[in-house]
Amino acid sequence: MATTKYNPEYHRDWAWSLYAMGATDKQVAEAFGISERTVLRWAKKYEDFEEVRASSKGLADSKVEKSLYKRATGYEYTTTETYTTIDEETGQPKIKNIKTYKNYEKPDVAAQIFWLKNRKPNTWRERREPEPDVDIMRKTDEILVKIQKVATESANTETEEAQNNESEEK
Repeated sequence: MATTKYNPEYHRDWAWSLYAMGATDKQVAEAFGISERTVLRWAKKYEDFEEVRASSKGLADSKVEKSLYKRATGYEYTTTETYTTIDEETGQPKIKNIKTYKNYEKPDVAAQIFWLKNRKPNTWRERREPEPDVDIMRKTDEILVKIQKVATESANTETEEAQNNESEEK
């Protein structure tokens, strides 16, 4: 491992460029030749390093979010084709024609699903909480009523028997 001493002029700019490209704390640590723990310690100890870390990570995340949104909703883009010929006099390629096309990328269902599952998980996640089975609940209630009835009848019978036994003893 390299030195773990923080050098703002050196580490701050390099960290920004790494995080802006989507690097993780672990990848930044590997690039610096230090441990991930040291990167996290620097983020706590040096405010400028934490600011760079947070802002550049946010930039990378925003780029991905924008791309995902475009894929989910569809987007237009242009392409250019250049047609060349060979100049008979010089033998060099010569531009004959340039055509520009407008294209449309259809919305991507997989991107839509991913977006919705993460933005609205209670509505779109695959594993949903099972709906209560009303028939089972009603049958359970009926069984409980029968059990209570039997228990009450049994208690009444025992009470009557106890009273009869007391009467016979007197």
